[in-house]
Amino acid sequence: MTTAGQPQVNLAHRLDALRAALHNMEADPRTEPAARELAALIRASSEFRHMDAIAAIAHETEAADTANFQARLRALIALMQQEVGRQAKLAAVLLVATDRELIKELRSGLEARGYPVLVAGTPPEARELLASRTIGVCIVDLVLAKADGRHLIADLRSRPESAALPIVTLVPRVEPGGAETSFSEEDSCFQKPVKTADVIRFLDVRLKRGATKSREARRDPSTGIPNRAA
Repeated sequence: MTTAGQPQVNLAHRLDALRAALHNMEADPRTEPAARELAALIRASSEFRHMDAIAAIAHETEAADTANFQARLRALIALMQQEVGRQAKLAAVLLVATDRELIKELRSGLEARGYPVLVAGTPPEARELLASRTIGVCIVDLVLAKADGRHLIADLRSRPESAALPIVTLVPRVEPGGAETSFSEEDSCFQKPVKTADVIRFLDVRLKRGATKSREARRDPSTGIPNRAA
């Protein structure tokens, strides 16, 4: 069941198409309409709606007059290149679950935010991905088809290589009509049905904080200067 999302592949594909369109325009200005169509496609595409800056520049590019079109197109290409680089640096989110609807909803939301997503349906699959891929956070549904997610979490916490891995636990609601789980910086447990937006906000805060701690760990505590030996 191990699968990975493809948001970066789609973005890189669009970027390559824009570069080719710009090259064609420089050789033959009559190909400008085709380039405008690409900008319009990016503006309207659901995969870029969460990327406000790209969507805005795509709109400006589509609407630009002929005199300014190439400049706008170059700006769009540069911005998309930056986003490709940003996504390439993101560690993947490992989602351990077997509920198809849960996987579909979380994966769609996380990929739209730019997080690469890997899915494992069993503890062995999860361990295999943790050993072979760079994982930034693990989301574990306690209710798996053929396993108990709590056993996986206990195992991960017992291993030195994954003891400090951020883990988000998805738990079934104990009491019907109970209070919703609210978001805070320290939350690592969400009741089902899960609000994808809450999980995304948690990841944004937690992974940003983790990146900050990693940078600080590489600084000399007495001077604040990056330690080249770290």
